[in-house]
Amino acid sequence: MTAPAYNFNGRWGEYDQNVIGAQSRTDGVANTIAMAEAGSEIALKVLHLDFDGLKDLFIPSQTQLQHAYAVAPECFEKTGWYWSSTQGSRYNAFVQHFEYGCSDWLLKASEFRVRAFRAIPL
Repeated sequence: MTAPAYNFNGRWGEYDQNVIGAQSRTDGVANTIAMAEAGSEIALKVLHLDFDGLKDLFIPSQTQLQHAYAVAPECFEKTGWYWSSTQGSRYNAFVQHFEYGCSDWLLKASEFRVRAFRAIPL
């Protein structure tokens, strides 16, 4: 994940729009690209971020966001939901709350936090 400065609010996308290619529970990069191709403002913003010269940022998938909660919840704001890039249906996408670990599938037209992630190959 990136520094808290790469944290912003926005809507996942259009309610009632199925985004083909954004259903992966593990591949945030592929999901984010599919979202951007469908016109998602948050995905386009993340893909255009520059993180100290690095431009390979993405919105985390469901599993990546849940893993962040498991290993580093202190790195996130405690109030409010964070979007994942995993679409549940044409109406909702997965979100994670970092105060108590709650997660849910909420309406895409809602406005929640987005935190840009970056994968580092090991």
